[in-house]
Amino acid sequence: MKVGSRLALGFSTLIVIGIVVAVFGRIQLERLADEVQHLVDDRMVKVEQITEAINNINLIARSVRNIALTSDHQEMEEEKKRIDEARVRTAEIYAQLEKSIHTPEGRDLLQKVIAASVPYYTATDKAVSLGLANQADEARELLRTENRTLQEAYFKALEDVIAFQK
Repeated sequence: MKVGSRLALGFSTLIVIGIVVAVFGRIQLERLADEVQHLVDDRMVKVEQITEAINNINLIARSVRNIALTSDHQEMEEEKKRIDEARVRTAEIYAQLEKSIHTPEGRDLLQKVIAASVPYYTATDKAVSLGLANQADEARELLRTENRTLQEAYFKALEDVIAFQK
């Protein structure tokens, strides 16, 4: 084989290898772009929704505390209204998440969140009722004991969903 033929064969091989590397790189970049798009459009949306739910639960906790601390019935009613609005929004978030979470593990974690919300809301309702009935000492004691434990369990369930989505 002549030198010219060898050089042509070598350069041709080099060009083919370059094309294969470029095609492989393009395929990998497309796959990476799809994964990033899924992360942005799906997982981060869910994390944002759970974060909003956590903020709502914190708002509820502050409002219940305010009811237990104040003796002004108008202020108590305003706080009760805030609680009701936050609960409605949180329920809407959970409904959206039920539609958008498709994996069995994700659904199980969301069901744990919903299950943890029931006793927490029951204790919260009891504290609100005590506060509205001017039994502030009993309301504060309930918040300090039973409600705190239930809130921690509720937050743990929400944090588990966030960890799963990340």
